[in-house]
Amino acid sequence: MMNIIEIPDTPDHRGASTGASRRWIIIFLLLFCAAIFAKPYSANPLKFKKLAQESALTASVIYQVFQDRKGFIWLATQYGLAKYDGYTVTNFTHIPGDTTTISDNTVRAICEDASGNLWIGTSDGLNLLAITPAQQRGQSGHRFIRFRHSPDDSLTLCNSDIRSLAAGADGALWVGTVEGLNRMFSDTLANGEVVHRIQRIHKPAVFANGYITEMVQDHLHKNIMWAGTLGKGLHRIDANDLAVLAFSKNDTTAMPISSDYIISLYQSPEGLLWIGTYRGGLNVFDPQTGHSVQYRFDENDPNSLPDDRIYGIAHDAENRLWIGTFGGGVACLSNPIRELPTGNQSRIDGHFIRYQSNSRDPQALTNDFVRHLMIDRSENMWVSTNRDVNVADLKPPKFLHISQNPFSDNTLGDNNVIAILEDRQKRLWIGHHTGLDMQTPDGVFHNYTIDHRNPRSQGGFVYALAEDRFGYIWIGTFGGGLQRINPSTGDFLYVPHGEKNGHVYPDSRIADLMFDSRKNLWIASPLGLYLLNNQQLADVKLNPESLEFVRFTTDSSEGGMSDNRISTIYEDRNGRIWIGTANGLNRMNSGNTSVDLHIDYVPKNPEKGLSHPGVTSILQDPNDDQVFWLGSENGLNRLRFSGDRVTGVQHYFDREGLPNSFICDILDDTSGNLWITTNKGMLRLNPSDTLMQNIRTYDTGDGLQSGEFTIRSGFRNAAGELFFGGINGFNRFFPDRVQENVHIPSVALTEYKQLGVTVYDALELSRISHIDIPYDARYFEFTFAALDFTYPNGNRFAYFLDGFDKNWSESGTRRFASYTNIGPGKYVFRLKAANSDGVWNEAGLAIPIVIRPPFWQTWWFRLIAVLAILGVLALIYQYRVEKLLELERMRVRIASDLHDDVGSSLTKISLYSDLLREEVDAENRQTLLSRINNLSRELVLTMSDIVWSIDSRNDTIGDLLDRMHDFAMSALSPRQIAVSFDVESLDDAKKLPVDIRQNLYLVFKEAINNVARHSGATEVRVALHNRQGRFTMQVHDNGQGIELAKKSSGHGLRNMQMRANRIGGELTIANSDGTTIQLNTTML
Repeated sequence: MMNIIEIPDTPDHRGASTGASRRWIIIFLLLFCAAIFAKPYSANPLKFKKLAQESALTASVIYQVFQDRKGFIWLATQYGLAKYDGYTVTNFTHIPGDTTTISDNTVRAICEDASGNLWIGTSDGLNLLAITPAQQRGQSGHRFIRFRHSPDDSLTLCNSDIRSLAAGADGALWVGTVEGLNRMFSDTLANGEVVHRIQRIHKPAVFANGYITEMVQDHLHKNIMWAGTLGKGLHRIDANDLAVLAFSKNDTTAMPISSDYIISLYQSPEGLLWIGTYRGGLNVFDPQTGHSVQYRFDENDPNSLPDDRIYGIAHDAENRLWIGTFGGGVACLSNPIRELPTGNQSRIDGHFIRYQSNSRDPQALTNDFVRHLMIDRSENMWVSTNRDVNVADLKPPKFLHISQNPFSDNTLGDNNVIAILEDRQKRLWIGHHTGLDMQTPDGVFHNYTIDHRNPRSQGGFVYALAEDRFGYIWIGTFGGGLQRINPSTGDFLYVPHGEKNGHVYPDSRIADLMFDSRKNLWIASPLGLYLLNNQQLADVKLNPESLEFVRFTTDSSEGGMSDNRISTIYEDRNGRIWIGTANGLNRMNSGNTSVDLHIDYVPKNPEKGLSHPGVTSILQDPNDDQVFWLGSENGLNRLRFSGDRVTGVQHYFDREGLPNSFICDILDDTSGNLWITTNKGMLRLNPSDTLMQNIRTYDTGDGLQSGEFTIRSGFRNAAGELFFGGINGFNRFFPDRVQENVHIPSVALTEYKQLGVTVYDALELSRISHIDIPYDARYFEFTFAALDFTYPNGNRFAYFLDGFDKNWSESGTRRFASYTNIGPGKYVFRLKAANSDGVWNEAGLAIPIVIRPPFWQTWWFRLIAVLAILGVLALIYQYRVEKLLELERMRVRIASDLHDDVGSSLTKISLYSDLLREEVDAENRQTLLSRINNLSRELVLTMSDIVWSIDSRNDTIGDLLDRMHDFAMSALSPRQIAVSFDVESLDDAKKLPVDIRQNLYLVFKEAINNVARHSGATEVRVALHNRQGRFTMQVHDNGQGIELAKKSSGHGLRNMQMRANRIGGELTIANSDGTTIQLNTTML
């Protein structure tokens, strides 16, 4: 049935008020004829999805929709540029003061050049989207390079208001403005820099300042570019020499174009140029002859163009031409001409199917003012209007959806469809919540209200339908009992219900009806099973009061039902009757006198029985008589029989792949497949696939009436067509004609995050060669998209991190993959996707990932660490060697000291002892004893000094100062020599090496001994200073001077000099007002 929508007259519209009345009469007649002659199986009217309702698109006026080579959708809007990946919209807007943003928010044109660069034309300049992955988080990885008109530069655009863009076959970008045409070349220099050259097209003069509305590259002649203008006609431009040939409505040819105001262009595969004009209709132009013919709007012809303002032209895979009009919506020309007709006929008629807005139909166009049409690679048509983008799937529908149209009299009476039947006359009967409908083969609906207030019918919802041998339709209602309708007259026959006058009639609530192969009528109700034998139905003129029904219940004397609540009835290929109840499955015996088999739900041992007691549907396997499929309120059951014994039971739930575990109905098709409806969609199953590995599920995205179907609403007609009812009408289809979407979707990464922060967006991810991840980014995540826009939410994904994952992870419709605590190394993230019909892009995409190790796990750090360890070991070894050498040197020095001091003293003592033994003179003996005594005392002191100097407990400067002070006092005080100490900048707690401590002390001791023994001084000043990086020890006395000291010193001065040299010091002796001995060395 065709929808005819009146478009009111406006000052810029066609028609006059005098034609309005005629138009309304015509529309009325068309509606009347459509209601009578509408075809039942005509193609579904297009259903338009609204992009703004499914995404974050904020703009209402859309000037152009463009699909790039990767598959992304780009939208030119009045509020900037937008990118759509099927799930989210990314907006690019002008920001004043930021030269990296788009130059203006009014975007008019989008084009992609041969290198894949995206160019955007705005009302204030041309923009190139440059993509450079950000170097730091928070930075933008893309910017817009602007090109504008400059009055003083002829190498700039002729105007900044861009209206059209086209990619030439020679790689040039053609730029149409409101004041002429430009051609831009992009050259790559040796250093990789890209420079752009702009060339203005000046000739002819009338063309130089033209308003270029649309351009198209001639695909048969690569050097030809066609340009449409606003008011200056059509122009053919030769890219080689820029020769221009103009075509106008004023041409002298017999068949010129109808208008010089050209809005849209399209070239057919045959080379014909389809020209959309403003108020001149649709022109078909032959470039070889310069002739054209026109399709025009005709108010008296509902099959003509809906409007003469043509803003969009697109061609689909079915060779249909789609026309977008500014005021008349969208029109489809199913058989566009391939060559111009002969003769001088300038106007031809065409059969256009109109698709227009309807505020009462949410699936119609939002607005009839169409600005652009685009058909994407998966055959979805994008319609840009003044109110949102509308998207329609142009592929043949899998399932025809019939639902109630509240704005038509020729429609389904109610959307809650419970029972469906096609009779022998190809009339379709539909039972629903408000009654019964019959649709004739030519598409006319007859509605019957099942209402007890109507004398021709009795009340109740229609739950079951069955046709008898005479072609009468028996109706099972829920509340109105059993009825029969005569299709020829529409008269109803009412069968009493309950027990009356000694007769048993069926209950008023009928759940199912079935005529078996013997012509017996079986009736299911909540009070049991009823049978009306074929003898009573042999006469078409029956008396309902005299009918005798046999009732089977749980109280039947033998072979009773497992439950009185009968839900469904089924006859197998052997003529056996199966009964589904609220408490299991029953089978009647061969004589149909009693139940001979019960199969129950066994909660404690579910593998021995049904998955749920409530049986909803029964079907014998089309390929195996011993297998039955049972639908239940929780699960699908497969039962294998051997005689009367169940030998195998299998249960299937949503975890096995069913869309839902509540099974509504099961039908088989001519190929032996099972079609199963549930409370959440439908599935197709090959019954031999007992592991459920290749099931195909369908949902509303595939055209189902809704996700929820009704119990026992399925029907298969003689031609193999299947029908299923639900809560939003019903579906009908031939299973062998269900076409899958064969488009292999492009796969794209849309976002990469580290620790929840976005690092790269989709544009950046399309340009980078790999992803470098620091070791401390313990959590990273990819978001992705499959660029098939038929039903994006049904697209499926699988991913694999090569080097980490062992198997592919199928994420279903989930669009992200995340990883945590992945070790350092090189990986490859692989992604593949399928469209909503399960067609996979097996090639997918792959992006290398490098997770950097922490610096302590890098090879260079390990090398440095090994070298450092070796160095430390070498230092330790060297230190130990030096310590051993130092110890050895200390031993040598101690030995030397012992030899020099102790050995010399012991030698002297030994010599004096020998002399004493031989001396007889008492005075001499006393002298010798005195010398031995003094030498012994000195020897004890020398040993004490040596022991003190090597004792580690005396290793601080404070210990050294104390020792010096004690010795000076003990040596000088007995001789009445005063001593004073001046200590400056010395740290008492600082430790001194043993050799430093020993030699300093022994130099000091020798100096004090010299003062005590030889100087004749009365006063000694000792100065110990740390100054300017040097240590100074000075011993000054006021004695007789160095000359006398030299005579009596022996080898003491030489010992001091030797010890000063050992510690790298410098020893000086001065004779001025006494003697000054000074030692200078490095700072302590």
